[in-house]
Amino acid sequence: MRRLHFCIFYGEKREQMQNFERIFDMHQPPFKADSLDAMEYSILGFFKAEDSSRPQLERISDHEIKVSIDERKAQKAQKQFDKAVEHSNAHKFNSARFALREAIGLWPYNSEYHRLLAQVTMEGGDLEKAQDSCLDALLLDDKNLWALLLMGNILSAKGNTEAADGYFSKILQYHPDNALALNNLGGIYCKQGKYAKGKELFEKSLSIDPENLNPYYGMALRGAVQYWSETKKHQSFADWLESNAEESMTYFDFNEGWWRRIRTSNCVERLNKEIKKRTKVVGVFPNPESCERLIGSLLMEQHEEWMEEKAYLTEKEMEKSAFCA
Repeated sequence: MRRLHFCIFYGEKREQMQNFERIFDMHQPPFKADSLDAMEYSILGFFKAEDSSRPQLERISDHEIKVSIDERKAQKAQKQFDKAVEHSNAHKFNSARFALREAIGLWPYNSEYHRLLAQVTMEGGDLEKAQDSCLDALLLDDKNLWALLLMGNILSAKGNTEAADGYFSKILQYHPDNALALNNLGGIYCKQGKYAKGKELFEKSLSIDPENLNPYYGMALRGAVQYWSETKKHQSFADWLESNAEESMTYFDFNEGWWRRIRTSNCVERLNKEIKKRTKVVGVFPNPESCERLIGSLLMEQHEEWMEEKAYLTEKEMEKSAFCA
């Protein structure tokens, strides 16, 4: 049985780069301007490209410009992005930031590069820089699902829930049938105390993808948090539960036969209590070595008991029980 959790999307490797060619209207964001000349200036200023990779601009009407990019550096940038994805999934965020800056320096036109940089920057605690990178991602692709979700999370972390709701609403507008997005959004609304809205999104996520178990976990957790917070008026425990629920279920990662013995720390607590009892009799030890000898003998005694008489986990059980796949 696996632990269930809300997904954090860092990115995925891609085999090929698509050609970058887009048409921008001077009357529409992101390069809204009073004239084509001003629009060209804004485009070149945004891309900040070197001469070797400067975008080619073609006026195709009295209010539209087609932007085409030379992709000679694209493949090198993609390799750096792939490295950044690997580092992010391994929680090596400093290495990921370095690789992403390299990728963006080579190829600043990919929305996902900026989005992932925003995410790893947020992991490092710098919300302002994360927000700037996320805005760059949305400037390149205003419907980028994960950038919209991340921007909402950043604004929520900064306490600007009204602006965050604006980005979350865009997710529902642009991606109404994405089960994973709805699941994540349901969790966010529940954290804000909007349990009815969160439950609605969890249920919608399940209707789209009944095989996905995460919404069940989300509804169960939020229901428990709401119960302890509103019914029992025990807010401190509700906060603890919300922050530590996943860690309290790590025993599900092991074979089912182990669960009864490892789901609590009672065994370790009893052992510590016995050590405290024995050392209290002595009172003051003449030196550290004497304390180590006493505690060491107690631990050795417990070890032998587990190995020969009352085995806590037998070798046969250990052989059966690898981590669940």
